[in-house]
Amino acid sequence: MSAGRPSPWERVAPAALLVLLVLAVHAPSPGGLLTAHHDNLDGAAPLRMEAVRQWRAGQVPLWNPWKRAGMPLLADTTAGAAYPGNLPLLLAPPPDAALPPDAAAAARAPFLAAMDVVAALHAVLAALGTMLLLRSLGVGTGGQLLGGLAFGAGGTMQWFAAWYLQLQNAAAWTPLILACVLEAGRPGARRAHWILGGGVAVAMQLLAGYPEAGFYTGLLAGLLALWRVGDRGAASSLAGVFGVYVAGAALAGFQLLPSVELALASRRPGALSLEM
Repeated sequence: MSAGRPSPWERVAPAALLVLLVLAVHAPSPGGLLTAHHDNLDGAAPLRMEAVRQWRAGQVPLWNPWKRAGMPLLADTTAGAAYPGNLPLLLAPPPDAALPPDAAAAARAPFLAAMDVVAALHAVLAALGTMLLLRSLGVGTGGQLLGGLAFGAGGTMQWFAAWYLQLQNAAAWTPLILACVLEAGRPGARRAHWILGGGVAVAMQLLAGYPEAGFYTGLLAGLLALWRVGDRGAASSLAGVFGVYVAGAALAGFQLLPSVELALASRRPGALSLEM
């Protein structure tokens, strides 16, 4: 590192190395596809296949005619029907048939291979977001690399991708959101840019298909802002969090509102006990 402010190359080179390391972890394995397991086969993949079919047919995926007697599709958060991070699924070979019934054959399905691509891209996003967050906290380049690799390609995120792809997708946005919250709390000319960037990241997390990740990230963001109150004042720190989340909720509102309506109409809020 040169003295003073690092050059663009000194910033880009560690990030490029981190991307290569994360992609190496997600390289195709002789043991099969990462996402071809567990709830991905029963939930995430079929819902995403139907959303892709409807997008390819030129219609907005509002309704799923195949689940029960018909169910909302856009409002079903698990489907991620409007999530831009699922673009590789649209580029995959058309899913003209259901997934094969046995896991071994399903693991060779092109659609699930595209889901592996989605998982790898989100691992890269998680790693780079962690690098940015650690840089905002004043951590050196070595710590940024280690932290980015540990979170983006660590066992927890790998397990998320194998069982619940939507959880891995949503959790991948957490470090970037926290970094934007930190930067948005700093008074200055670029504050609005960080609020807008953080708002987009919050919206992407809410659209990814696992609302709980958005809830916990919001709690972390608030605690992080309170922790930094001494550096810049309470008003500035909390205004950054408020701005980021208001922007994110506004951008994702087209799905948030029907999803809340669907959740309230389900059996979970009142008819089922917590133990059940």
